[in-house]
Amino acid sequence: MKKNSFATALSVLGLIALTFSLSGCGGGSAPADSPINPSPRYVVWNGNANGSTILDATGHPFAVDATNNTVIDLSTGAVIAGLNVDPSTATISDTTGVIGTVKAVAATGSGTVVVLRCNNPANQDMTLTITPQSWSHNCTTGTGNTGGGTTTPSYVNWSGNANGSTLLDGAGRTLAVRSSDLAVVDRSNNGSTILSGLRIDINNGSISDAGNTVFGSLVSVPAVIGNVLLLRCNSPASLNMILSVSAQGWSHNCGGSASGGGTTTPPSYANWTGNANGTTLIDGSGLSYAVISAPGQSTDRSLIDLSTNKSLSQVTVDTQGQIWLANTLIGNANLVTRNNANIVVLQCTPSNGSIIDMVITYSGTGWTHNCAVAQPIASRYLDLTASGNLNGEVIQDASNPIHHFSARLSDNALVDIDNNAVLAGLAVNTSTGALTQNGTALGQISLVAAGTVGTGKVAILMCTDATTRMAISYSATGWTHNCPSSSTTGGTTATDYIVWSGNSTVPNYAVLDAVATHRFAVQSADNLVVDISGAVPVRLLGLTIDTTHPTATTVLKLGNPIGTLVNLGGQIKLQCTNGNPMTLNVSSSSWSFGC
Repeated sequence: MKKNSFATALSVLGLIALTFSLSGCGGGSAPADSPINPSPRYVVWNGNANGSTILDATGHPFAVDATNNTVIDLSTGAVIAGLNVDPSTATISDTTGVIGTVKAVAATGSGTVVVLRCNNPANQDMTLTITPQSWSHNCTTGTGNTGGGTTTPSYVNWSGNANGSTLLDGAGRTLAVRSSDLAVVDRSNNGSTILSGLRIDINNGSISDAGNTVFGSLVSVPAVIGNVLLLRCNSPASLNMILSVSAQGWSHNCGGSASGGGTTTPPSYANWTGNANGTTLIDGSGLSYAVISAPGQSTDRSLIDLSTNKSLSQVTVDTQGQIWLANTLIGNANLVTRNNANIVVLQCTPSNGSIIDMVITYSGTGWTHNCAVAQPIASRYLDLTASGNLNGEVIQDASNPIHHFSARLSDNALVDIDNNAVLAGLAVNTSTGALTQNGTALGQISLVAAGTVGTGKVAILMCTDATTRMAISYSATGWTHNCPSSSTTGGTTATDYIVWSGNSTVPNYAVLDAVATHRFAVQSADNLVVDISGAVPVRLLGLTIDTTHPTATTVLKLGNPIGTLVNLGGQIKLQCTNGNPMTLNVSSSSWSFGC
């Protein structure tokens, strides 16, 4: 929860009292399969809707390290060197003395949030300006920044380098120098391999090996984004250095054959006591992960996706099994019993307190983790109950026998729900009920007396003349209608739900899970899974299938693969990545899956 307005909050500040102290969250004993939580990593402020997070005047998040009272920039994890907050007095100090206080202000809606306030002028909102090299604070209106100090990032930032901490070799390999021990790290593909013996002097940029032989230097060269730092050979002096890195070691090339070099220290992974999988951790979708832990890398603790050998940016798992995203606790690596074996699973604790498996998903831009108890659902068809339609989502035509249709909300298409057919080109305006074919007016959804059904009305398809009830007819080539004086005659049909070859279940587009009464289907238009178990189908948002997967397997996805569709005895069934039957649980507002 972020603050609404500091200006507004000033007027009620005097009415708010806040006790500042360290406080743990929750209480009681930990579950048997959970690690014991250590003391809070950051100071938690009583009554603060944001917990340990403190905001400056711009809404930027900070926290106070519970061990030494230093201020941390939560967006980057950088230590704001020289800036401290005393939790017992709520005072903010830099190297010159006390410069402000931490105070509570009214939050949007209700509750309070904790913010940084200046001493001079009193109650002025404090703004912290952070760069990779330094920080400053602003306590006056319309003037420059004052005070400040240095920040401490994970990797050394280079002055004038548009890439910040990233260095490049001649082939585009990305490298960085770790702040804690000045080790050179191969950061290609978010990796963490240390190039043992390779040294880059942070003062003069010289490049040397374990024998102190200098064979290159960093040079600044212009690029599209600005000047960047490249590894350049000493001999010949104009040649960019190319590093070769493998599991056996590293070497450098300066125009001839590879020379020099040393060993590499690939990530070694932490073992987990009692884990049948050794170093491997599993997320809720069955993907495998590990945590870096090796001499010289004990401070890394990065979480690695073993299928790609890439680290998840800003995620670490500490020795207590706590999972951190930057400086926010998002879950735990817990020892649990699955299929008669004890394994370590990535889990998170949602706001309702129930521990569930964490599902990590990927996209073209990065990764996300899902700690929600369930995913949202959405209606599939336009519901006309509130408009007076006794049949809810069902719309009739004038055919004999009657055809039954519904308006698909995802794309406004008209679907023949009896025949699993989409009437191509025919669209319903879900606000007005107007029917168009490829943009040309064709008719209207109208409410008429139910007749033999009883009192009330039913929705029907009506032509534009407002008197002719529309009848849809089918042929081998598509559909036609009976509306007089219409410039359109009909169109083709398409399959609404995917029909599965070899499926003996009725209907032949039905997909089964582990519960006998459950039925699901997959939309042809976008491969989204739909629950068709009840009278009203609902879309399971986020759950899709990939029919073009490289393994030629129909893969079930919640961002990343969580299972497959398999033909078992002539029935198409949902199966988890680990091979167990999958159960989809659908409630009135959400869905979840179990393996």
